[in-house]
Amino acid sequence: MPKDVKTKKKAEKNKTQDTKQRPAGAILCRVLVEVIGAPKEHIEKAIGMLVDKMYAEEKIEIISEETFEAKERGKLFSTFSELDIWFDDIVVLEKFMFDYTPSSVEVVEPQELTVPSRLFSGIMNDFLLRMHEHAFKYKDLSAHSRALANNTDAVIRNFLNYLLNEPKTAEEVSKATGIPLENAAALLDKFAKVGICEKRGDSWHKLKKGADVKHGGSKG
Repeated sequence: MPKDVKTKKKAEKNKTQDTKQRPAGAILCRVLVEVIGAPKEHIEKAIGMLVDKMYAEEKIEIISEETFEAKERGKLFSTFSELDIWFDDIVVLEKFMFDYTPSSVEVVEPQELTVPSRLFSGIMNDFLLRMHEHAFKYKDLSAHSRALANNTDAVIRNFLNYLLNEPKTAEEVSKATGIPLENAAALLDKFAKVGICEKRGDSWHKLKKGADVKHGGSKG
């Protein structure tokens, strides 16, 4: 369905681009939207779906569109679409920016914009509300991430305590946990610093109750 919508919108555009009557407050913008990720095929599909969704939007009209092939950027790929879009008014443009978070927006027409103070205040308040919502979600996500990290740390620590009932090399710990050797060695070093284990030769040994007392355990 999205592809059919896209084809239909393009056909309408070619017939009406020069003669169509638009609302008095309509704004023409050149918009750049970008998708970054991997693999290459995934982000090229993603940008296509994003543009198709734009074609299905009410109160906007895409009059030109060019999507570029994904280019490699380090371990990721980046692709973008450049679109010329008519928005019915500045409120529609504002909503579009929040919904699609374009990389850039250039106002092409009109050359000058007059916005009533009440409308401008409404836009600014809506902007602030959305920013506060995003900030709250970010803080909530950060709290969940910290909790997850702490829980993961506790699980690994308990599993490591179990594994080191008998001395083991970093390679053996890596194989038992499925953690890459480099990361397993880093974890062992981290736990050694807080007195959970220590390295003797090539093997890692669990420290006994003395270390448990030091880090909140109790003798017994």
